[in-house]
Amino acid sequence: MSSPAGLESMKRLQRLSLDHNQLISTRGLRDVYTLLHLNCSHNHLLTVEGLENSALLCTLDLSANSLTEPPSLSNQVLLSELHLQDNSISSLQSLSAAWMPLLQQLSVAQNRYPPPGILIL
Repeated sequence: MSSPAGLESMKRLQRLSLDHNQLISTRGLRDVYTLLHLNCSHNHLLTVEGLENSALLCTLDLSANSLTEPPSLSNQVLLSELHLQDNSISSLQSLSAAWMPLLQQLSVAQNRYPPPGILIL
């Protein structure tokens, strides 16, 4: 599977596991408003799109992809877990634009951070 298409009729879907596929796009998630937990780990994602309407999202796992920056999370104020480990992220600066008051766990191990002594937030 390369894209999660055909989910728009699942009006009560709360948990979606798309891990260990060959996803290259998440655009098909745009019409799924009720998601609480989304796992898209171990795929081939370069960017993440389609989460703007997922305002109820509590857990987002994007680990083991090819992301170069965190996704835009401006509407995910209920997010409590964000897993971004094992990607190609070099900065978390874009996360500063998101208001995530309930975030308790942020996993960013095994990414492309700058050399020690240089902190980029």
